[in-house]
Amino acid sequence: MNIYYILGFVFVVWTMIFLTRQFHISQEIGFVVGLLYAFIPYHFFRYEHIMLASYCLIPIAGLLLFWIWSKKPLFVFNKRSPVWWAVFDRKSWFAGIAALLIGFWHVYYAFFSVSL
Repeated sequence: MNIYYILGFVFVVWTMIFLTRQFHISQEIGFVVGLLYAFIPYHFFRYEHIMLASYCLIPIAGLLLFWIWSKKPLFVFNKRSPVWWAVFDRKSWFAGIAALLIGFWHVYYAFFSVSL
């Protein structure tokens, strides 16, 4: 449990760096923002609830919301694909897997991600 709690800080920083890189922000700024986000008091206050303390998928949920609200379609269907797994592009697969992870992670995060 303690290893998972400490790794939660690393996962939060990593996902925030990934989010800032998707918005074409430098990796150094992403690292600083990730550290600030990882060490907010929420992480320390939720030590007893380990799944609430690991909020590493919240930046990914924000990225999914940004993609949904953008003008480009998120799921692009390719009819000429020879195999079934290449019907969608990488962004579509990432969005689908991320949505499943958010849904299975914790009911609070899934509810508020969907409600936005």
